[in-house]
Amino acid sequence: MMRRFLFYVLMSLLAVLAGTARAAGMEPCSYASVFPGAALNALVLPYHAETRDGRPPAPELQLASRQIAALVHLEVLMGLLKYPSIGAKHLWAEPGEVCDVDVIIGRITRVGTAGALRPGQGAVLVWGRLFEQAGEFYLQSYLRFVRQVGEGGGVEQLWFKNGPLELRGSLPTQAIAFAPRRISRAELAQVDRDFRQAMVLRPRPERGAAGRAIEFSPHQALAFWVSEARGEWLKLQPQQGGPGGWVQMATQPGEPAAWSLQRWLPELAYVDAVSAFVRLRVDGLTAAQRTRTAALMEQGLSRYERAVPADLAPGAWGLASTLRGWQAWEQGRYEPALALFEQAQAQLPAYAGARQLAALARVTAGPAALTADSAARLSRELMAALALAPDNAQLLGNLERLYGFYEQQRPDWSPFEPEALRERQLIVRAATRRD
Repeated sequence: MMRRFLFYVLMSLLAVLAGTARAAGMEPCSYASVFPGAALNALVLPYHAETRDGRPPAPELQLASRQIAALVHLEVLMGLLKYPSIGAKHLWAEPGEVCDVDVIIGRITRVGTAGALRPGQGAVLVWGRLFEQAGEFYLQSYLRFVRQVGEGGGVEQLWFKNGPLELRGSLPTQAIAFAPRRISRAELAQVDRDFRQAMVLRPRPERGAAGRAIEFSPHQALAFWVSEARGEWLKLQPQQGGPGGWVQMATQPGEPAAWSLQRWLPELAYVDAVSAFVRLRVDGLTAAQRTRTAALMEQGLSRYERAVPADLAPGAWGLASTLRGWQAWEQGRYEPALALFEQAQAQLPAYAGARQLAALARVTAGPAALTADSAARLSRELMAALALAPDNAQLLGNLERLYGFYEQQRPDWSPFEPEALRERQLIVRAATRRD
């Protein structure tokens, strides 16, 4: 029944271009799955309409929430088309159903099951809520990303090595709750008008070619598949009869389309940047594609940061610094990476992972970075991070490796007496095995 009310364009990309799969679709949250052949999947969950008093939302608010989710799905999909081997799905809630993101992530990271991510593959999930106050709409979006890097999913890990000392770090967070954003009824209506004007089918991929607008209805879903892509143009073919043709998705390469929600929802530029980061983690990109994808990640982060000041979004800015530092570290640019990790630590003081990354980079940024003093500082920093996350197995593992380094490689550097060091090793090992 919910399908009747959805206002969206369902892109069903089953084209295979040079062995690169691209696909899109729609399904209920209770059957959430990913495209098995896609290196990167995007899942757009519902944008729920909410009221403060618990009463059913007004029909206008419910329709607006569906329109927002539909446009977010389309924009995320169009953003993903820049990358090879992608898939995108619009999930919808059946009557009485709640789309729980934890349940969905558990489903798509369940190893060995149909519709789950394969080893190495990643997924980006976007959802939100829409509520009304004093005659205005307020929209809050959420973002999470995962990759199949172990049994039942896992976190991204970065290796740090200096001589015999080998450590590993992870992102401080893989989830962002963006601040609520006010959206007027006039803005929402303008987006609808711009979107309809932009979605004009043309016989050729030329803006001057005469075309006809796609007819949209809030009570009927339209299904298309993409048979060809040329730059900013997509050739749409209807799945249920009717006209097909070329649609221009943006007027300038790399810039949002005229109908883009990014004009008042810059969080979608951040989603695009995170999608690029996750795609870089999955095999299958050429050197040229990796360079372009990294540039697109930076482009998305910069666009978001121009729109949202750091004091209004410390979490997003801190994760952005971490993503940049991560890229720099993987490229062997250790000093710039260290500066970015230290910046992220300052932006995310309550995140153990941010503190750990900066601490690990300090002792491994170069051969001369590991000294008795820097090793002692590392011990203190890891303990401080552990105070923020006492059950963090990765932190405990790094402490265990550091204590082993003291015992086996440089006992003269150890800030602890031999007996005290052995006691610390026993405690850390017990805690690590328990976890």
